[in-house]
Amino acid sequence: MVAERAFRRQGFGEEAVRLLISYAIDKLGASCFIAKILNTNTSSIRLFREKLGFTLLKEVPVFKELHFVKCFTSAAERVAWRCAVAYAVSEYDATTEEAIRILHFVPDTAECRRYEAE
Repeated sequence: MVAERAFRRQGFGEEAVRLLISYAIDKLGASCFIAKILNTNTSSIRLFREKLGFTLLKEVPVFKELHFVKCFTSAAERVAWRCAVAYAVSEYDATTEEAIRILHFVPDTAECRRYEAE
């Protein structure tokens, strides 16, 4: 869920789910995914059903949830998913992570000042 209203409906949620699924397929060997969504959350239902291709697995009235499923049963399906998301598998690079960490610091905080002093 993208909690901050200003960032909703811009594709961030879809991109995050696509990357998460791609990582789970490539690095963890996962092949089947289930999304549990409140039955009133029409935006998430639309995302998983229409954009991500999940199908309704079951309704759970006691929790007011809908459960959706997407399984990748062939290598071709996994490759097609990865190509659609433009996800690249690479090796860990501490230098890149450090650069990202510096880029995303919030200015004028004690932690930033401490880090800059090092």
